[in-house]
Amino acid sequence: MHAGLPVLARVNPGNDLAELIRSNGVGRVVEGGGIEALMVQLREMVMPEADPSLATERSRLLYERLFSPATVASRIADQLAMA
Repeated sequence: MHAGLPVLARVNPGNDLAELIRSNGVGRVVEGGGIEALMVQLREMVMPEADPSLATERSRLLYERLFSPATVASRIADQLAMA
């Protein structure tokens, strides 16, 4: 996400990452399923009408909001302060 690349993920059913990816529009996700389901999602991602610039910006914003070093350090410091 830091590089702005769209996400293609296969996760276990019910995994929180599936909803995170879908709700933020940062890529495609398959819950369970085999390689065929993953290939369908990959094909849809590379279709000419797909606009990768939208996923690029959303990926970078989600990274900054949830996974950047500054965000993670702040969360750790907050947790330590509560202990």
